[in-house]
Amino acid sequence: MNWWIFTRWVSAMALRNKLLGGIVGFQMAVETVEAKFKMSQNRSEEDRRRVAEKLGASGDGRSEAVADLMRDVADDQMPEA
Repeated sequence: MNWWIFTRWVSAMALRNKLLGGIVGFQMAVETVEAKFKMSQNRSEEDRRRVAEKLGASGDGRSEAVADLMRDVADDQMPEA
């Protein structure tokens, strides 16, 4: 092994060993989960229509489902952004 590679390897191992000393485990209890329902409601009606159109034409089932949801949900029924 050439000297340069060896010294780089030793330096990397020393850094690894130094960092390993700072790794600790912990546990947290989740008390609440807050989610956002984002369907481009902050965009204009025309933008949302175009997005739904492109998603619906994608040929991907998940994208088509999102497009259907965007079309089905009226702006006044959508949660605030």
